[in-house]
Amino acid sequence: MGRSRLKKCRKIVNADETHEKTEGKLINNLPDKLLIMRVKSGTKIRNVFQYSIKEFTKYEGVLWTGGGQAVGKVITCAEMFKRQYKCLHQITKLQYIESKKNSEADTDQKQVPEIHIYLTKNPLNSSELGYQQPHDTGNFQNSSADVHRKGQNVNSNISGISTEEFAKMGLRTGQKRPRKNVTNKTPTKSKKARVTN
Repeated sequence: MGRSRLKKCRKIVNADETHEKTEGKLINNLPDKLLIMRVKSGTKIRNVFQYSIKEFTKYEGVLWTGGGQAVGKVITCAEMFKRQYKCLHQITKLQYIESKKNSEADTDQKQVPEIHIYLTKNPLNSSELGYQQPHDTGNFQNSSADVHRKGQNVNSNISGISTEEFAKMGLRTGQKRPRKNVTNKTPTKSKKARVTN
């Protein structure tokens, strides 16, 4: 099926024109030799990631940037890049840009999120907003490692009731259900025989 007439008339103004204006203002002291990776919603992560890995040695840093539906892809690419190259300093900046949707009758302006992630081997100003030092994964209260450690301690008394009290009540803790009679051979479902004429 074809596209509707309204969709054909809509024109989305690409945010690439605003990139040159905003990149310098958002992140201060960008080097002259910089690899800029613009990620769009249709960009294949594998392609831009392989290109950035290959070209990064020629540059002082890499700036991952994207807006709208590509924000998730930008974050994914930057995190994969940080795993490939250890000891990278990071500055992350977020902003909203105005995107215009034009149709024959009206003009709508939307606020679209845009993200810029700058990664470099050189030390950066740690007082700048959005700075993340190398090997800083963040301190979360309920990280997966903490949850895993809590689950391993079988004798932990979360509710204050001991294992002996559970046993007296006839309750089990941390055990699998006992299997029913294993020697009982119940027939499994079989395919019905096909009747051929």
